Order: sequence, then C-alpha cells, then structure tokens
Amino acid sequence: MMKLITTLVSIALLSASVEAKKPAFAPKHYTHDVLSIRGGAGPLDPDMIAKTVTGVMAIQGAADYLAPNKAPEVLYGIEGAGATETFINEFAGANTLKWVIMAYGVLFGGLSEKRAIGYGLLPTVLFGIRGLLSGSTEAVGCDMTAQWIDSALTVFTSHAALTDADYSTTLVKAWCVYSGLASGLCRLAPELALDKWGFPEKGPLTVFFIKSMSQFALAATVLTGLLISGVDSHKAVGYSLVPLLASVLQFVLSGDLKAQIGDNVVKAYPWIAILAAAVFTLAI
Repeated sequence: MMKLITTLVSIALLSASVEAKKPAFAPKHYTHDVLSIRGGAGPLDPDMIAKTVTGVMAIQGAADYLAPNKAPEVLYGIEGAGATETFINEFAGANTLKWVIMAYGVLFGGLSEKRAIGYGLLPTVLFGIRGLLSGSTEAVGCDMTAQWIDSALTVFTSHAALTDADYSTTLVKAWCVYSGLASGLCRLAPELALDKWGFPEKGPLTVFFIKSMSQFALAATVLTGLLISGVDSHKAVGYSLVPLLASVLQFVLSGDLKAQIGDNVVKAYPWIAILAAAVFTLAI
C-alpha cells in the first residue's frame, strides 16, 4: 500500500510541477475561454438548479456523514452494512459535503475559489483525524501509514488554500491528481482499491459501497480542479456532476443498483433527473 501511495503522490506532484513550470506564453486560454462563459443555455434558471442540486447533495451528505450506519437502510433499504461499509459510507458523506461546501461557497457564499476549496476539504480532514485518533480507522483494517499520509496531505492542502500560500495553486492541483487517481481506482477497480487500502472485507456489499463513495469523491475532485484552474463557477459545478451522473446511470443500466436495493432502484430516478438538469443547465 505504501508503494501505491508513494506512486500516487509522486505522479500528483510531478503533474502539478509540470503545470507550474509552463511558460507564460503557453496557450492556456483556449480551454478557459470556452469554459469561462457562464452556463444557463437551457430553459431552467441556473441559480435555482444550482440551489436544488446543492440542497439535495447536502441532505445526502449530512445523512451519510452523521448517521453512516443508518442512512443506507433508511434512505435506500440497504441492509447488512457492517463496520467496513459504515466507515466507507461516512467517508462518502464527507466527500459529498466537500462538494456542497465548495459549490455553495463559490456560487452563493461569496468565497474565493481557494477559500471554498480550503473549507470544502474540512469534512474529510475531520473524518481522517477522528478515525485515526479514535481507532475506528485501524479497527476496519486500513493501512495506518497510508491513512496518516492521506490525512496529512489533505490537512496541508486545506491550510495552503485557506491561507493562499504561494505554493497553494500547485499543491491543490497535485492533490487533485492524487485524489482523482485514488477515487478512479475505487470506481473502476474496487476490489484492487480495497486491497491496496488494506480493507480485509471485499464482498459484494463492500464493493458496492466503495464504488458509491468514489462517485462523490470524483465529483468533488473535478470541482476542485476546475475551480483552481479558473473555470467559471457555474460551469465548474455543472461539469463536476458529469462523473456522478455517469456513475449513477451505469449503476442503474447495469443492474448493479437493483441487485443491492431491489425495487428501491426507483429512488435513483429523481437523482438522475436532478443531476441531468444541473449538468445541462450549468455546464452548457
């Protein structure tokens, strides 16, 4: 696991370093010009849609973060969640709240992009520190050294963003690469991810939970990356929901979701509608 963490961090730092060393005359503005035009091409009001999706995400995130052992059954009828699934679900809630804080902060809270990112990372900072100090992280079998490194990197990145340190932009971009690789591994190769992070349980329910967690982590990571790159806040929020929408659609169309929650799969349809409306209203 240490080799994986070291590799992810090295790739992240290298990618951010390359970005930071680009010459001033590099053609940076082509993509940004396209993405800097505020969304709202559709018939729906962008602010209304943004508030709706942020509110729904806030409810989901708060439920998973504050009641990780009860939320899956109460909201979606998922039974049999043990300590590992509860741990992963709490982390999912932290990532969802991360997205909510950043999105609300830049759209309605008057926060700069860096301060929104810094505050947004706090739920995962608290999750990591509490788990390490309380022993709950070790209790589920996680690789403790990797968890300490992960928490330290997140704390360092949050502090740098909040204080607008000289190196903050580079560090946030490095964190995005690291988080994107780690979250992508959880979504695309969940069994491998569980093994690398040290989880002893790798059953179907655990795999389902880590895949579900990763979709929210990816949304937060994409939002962070777009905001630190100067993309318009409305478009950044819209584009960040693309991986979440794609993941939910894959869960439904593949039958994976129905296999876990049965007829409660219909509860995914409002999610699809809201996310699709947000993507097409804010990103286009």
